[in-house]
Amino acid sequence: MPWWLTAALLLREAVLAVALLVLRRHGYGPPPVHYVGKTGTFVLLGALPMLLLAAAVPSIASVVEPIGWGLAWWALGLYWAAAVLYLAQTRAMLRADRANKDEGRAGAGAG
Repeated sequence: MPWWLTAALLLREAVLAVALLVLRRHGYGPPPVHYVGKTGTFVLLGALPMLLLAAAVPSIASVVEPIGWGLAWWALGLYWAAAVLYLAQTRAMLRADRANKDEGRAGAGAG
């Protein structure tokens, strides 16, 4: 597997790990799992064996390798699409938290 594909997958995980740390700091757990991320994992689990098969059996590489790369790119796109969804959920949770705190301050000052 090329380094750039590994780096792109790990970068996504690092971004989401930071988002999770921020959520935990505000008293939240991880956002709900989204089917887009699960689909990305499923597609990646098909891509990697195809790429390994293409490398191991040169006689079929011309057929298997393009399929493997197509699946790998699809999986990478789904992974990052899921990351965007998770970040949107994180943002919404933090905004709700901020609104609740601001509302609490306004209510405390009125009494």
